[in-house]
Amino acid sequence: MATKVPHPTRDAHLLTLLGQLGATTRYKGTDHPDVAEIRQQLKAAKAQEYLRSLIADAPPLTPRQIQDLRALLAPRNVGSIGGSDVA
Repeated sequence: MATKVPHPTRDAHLLTLLGQLGATTRYKGTDHPDVAEIRQQLKAAKAQEYLRSLIADAPPLTPRQIQDLRALLAPRNVGSIGGSDVA
């Protein structure tokens, strides 16, 4: 049976959140507000990790592409990705 090797680029924060989620779920149950909060933090951490790896592997961006990404990730637009608010 093959041993699963941890992903080499996973940062300590993401691994800490995964551990906290497991422990909190075990001791407080899946419906506890602390579990929901950790899941939200984990979701954000995974998105950040994905974006970091995507940017690291991408060719250099043009100034226009950088501007478009900044606008997309601005706090007022985060909830409307894919909606009409995104230019």
